[in-house]
Amino acid sequence: MKKILFLFSLLLCVQAYGQTSDTIVGSGDVNSAITWTLDSNNTLTISGEGDMPDYVTNNTPWEDYKSVIEKVVIKNGISRIGKQSFYNARNVKEVSIPNSVVEIGLGAFWGCDNLIEVNMPNSIKIIEDDAFHSCLNLEKVTMSDSVTSIGNNAFYVCQKLSKLNIPESVISIGLGALSTGVLQELTVNWKEPLEDHPYGFFGKMDVTSCILKVPAGTVSNYENAVVWQDFIIVELSGASDNADLSFLDVGSHTADNEYTSHKPTFSPDVTEYAVDVPYSSINAILVAFHEDNNAKVNGKAVGDTLQSDLSVGENIFTFIVTAEDGITQKTYTVVINRAAPSTNADLLGLNVSAPNGNNVELTPAFSPNATNYAASVP
Repeated sequence: MKKILFLFSLLLCVQAYGQTSDTIVGSGDVNSAITWTLDSNNTLTISGEGDMPDYVTNNTPWEDYKSVIEKVVIKNGISRIGKQSFYNARNVKEVSIPNSVVEIGLGAFWGCDNLIEVNMPNSIKIIEDDAFHSCLNLEKVTMSDSVTSIGNNAFYVCQKLSKLNIPESVISIGLGALSTGVLQELTVNWKEPLEDHPYGFFGKMDVTSCILKVPAGTVSNYENAVVWQDFIIVELSGASDNADLSFLDVGSHTADNEYTSHKPTFSPDVTEYAVDVPYSSINAILVAFHEDNNAKVNGKAVGDTLQSDLSVGENIFTFIVTAEDGITQKTYTVVINRAAPSTNADLLGLNVSAPNGNNVELTPAFSPNATNYAASVP
């Protein structure tokens, strides 16, 4: 019987389906412990450990890309945002600050004209001078009870920032720090007014038409305090200060719209959660409900649902619960870590059948590491 020798090379092509990683268009070192990348979605990501360095005007490592940056993501591990890190980054619309950052440096976001909202995590203690100076479209700032100091001109000329809530933890406010020019409602949480200095927290801004909300039983203290007495003083009610969540669910979808629940073990007292999902999970959906019916989650009275596409690596989601009293807030953070795509291009097995249906012996025997085989068939 004639035998024919087949010699073949095994070529395995692996194609990844689903969402592809964003293209990196720029990257580099900030210092020996911190790196930066800019992707094709105009997202600047700062990763590493420790304090970012301070910069002087227009000498950041990402300076050549500053005009296109639309989102800044600072990864967990960074402890301080350096001086003028994003000075005049006029197209930045969104900033994600992790719970490891303690200080926001001098002029860090000065002139970020398109920045609309800033949510500060529970770790922030110091907001340095001019941190958000001239953020012309900044409408909302959420400060946690960890903030102790707000520097000179921190929110100067933030022309759309009409409401502010200053935590009781703040013990120092710099000159002109709250001089937004358009302040209509200011909520403070001190039983005794923080003593203003001669040039004032509010600069030359007219506060006579601004509502000042003060804790119950403290109206007379503010009515007899210099500068504070010029406001329209309103006593906060004895409303509930319950800012707890009662429910938190996390899920993801694949490209085929297959849903998987990743619900964490939830406790109202735990405010930080981490969830790992596979690369096949291309978007996430998070649902949260508040415990007190009169509280709000991200400004919504019936809880909130967040939905977003997932990038490879960390994806940070935040639920801010505001109690009925309008003062007490609690921030819950969920970090979803999406795995990188697998680089495994191995076969699990390989069979060759003769015309009679019998398996043919391969030479060498199959191994995932071998890619060339010979087989003889009748």
